[in-house]
Amino acid sequence: MAKLRYTKDINEKAYKLSLLGLTDEEMCTFFDISWQTWFNWQNRFPKLKEAIQKGKTDADSEVAYTVYRKATGTFFHDDVHILSNRVNEYDDEGKIVRSYTEPLIVPIIKHYPPDTACALFWLKNRSKRRKDPWLEIQRTEVTGKGGGPIKTQNMNFDQEIPLDDLTDEELKMLKRIGVKAIKEEEEK
Repeated sequence: MAKLRYTKDINEKAYKLSLLGLTDEEMCTFFDISWQTWFNWQNRFPKLKEAIQKGKTDADSEVAYTVYRKATGTFFHDDVHILSNRVNEYDDEGKIVRSYTEPLIVPIIKHYPPDTACALFWLKNRSKRRKDPWLEIQRTEVTGKGGGPIKTQNMNFDQEIPLDDLTDEELKMLKRIGVKAIKEEEEK
């Protein structure tokens, strides 16, 4: 990685990159710096952190506003209709001497009617932050036999377990568990 020094112009670039939706990892790649440098800069330079947050907030609020307008049918924008206009040129006697087509550009305001899918998307996303009937939640309750509690069994891991009755798949799983436990122990 190149040794890039922090300068104030990085704040503006980070703001614009945040508007585009870049993650911290992508910004590190853009600036060609390490994660550690990126997070050190954010801690040492509050204006950088503010620029990143402002970019994310500005982008999110603009998108939220547009989704809201599309969901409610209040989304309009200027547009143009391009038509073909037939033009005839006449002589003094009223005979056509030249005929051609030219584009006719008509300014319009385009309106988008309410969009049900957009409205549901808006409601579901808003309801994640509060209790709301629009949030689709699937709950699964697990019970024991006859609706009673689930019975558990204590295992004594000090006793020997016969491996003769295990399938090849179960033996492979035990091997993977053992290897994982050894690696975790080595990392400590």
